[in-house]
Amino acid sequence: MMIGGSLNYELLRFDGKENFSLWQLQVKDLLSKQGMENALLNQKPRSITEDDWDEMQDHALSTIRLCLSDDITKQVVDLTTSGQLWSKLETLYLSKSLSTKLSTEMYLRQRLY
Repeated sequence: MMIGGSLNYELLRFDGKENFSLWQLQVKDLLSKQGMENALLNQKPRSITEDDWDEMQDHALSTIRLCLSDDITKQVVDLTTSGQLWSKLETLYLSKSLSTKLSTEMYLRQRLY
């Protein structure tokens, strides 16, 4: 993914099968590099204008959607802000990611001890 015309970032598109927590961290870093980390908030910071906030929301929403597989995008296509999209993805995948990690850790502990 080309950002700012001079830096390349390669992110896998999240398909629901990969580690959501890792993907989430990478997308947060990408948004931070673009100066859009505040867009994940559901409330506009006082320090920016309404127009700048709307533009930040649009750019962040687009960035996150571009980092999703088509199947995942279809599940969240009706969401209109990056904060809504982020929250929905966390609801759908964060608990699955954590439970998968815990199950794997428990399995490995049983096998090792």
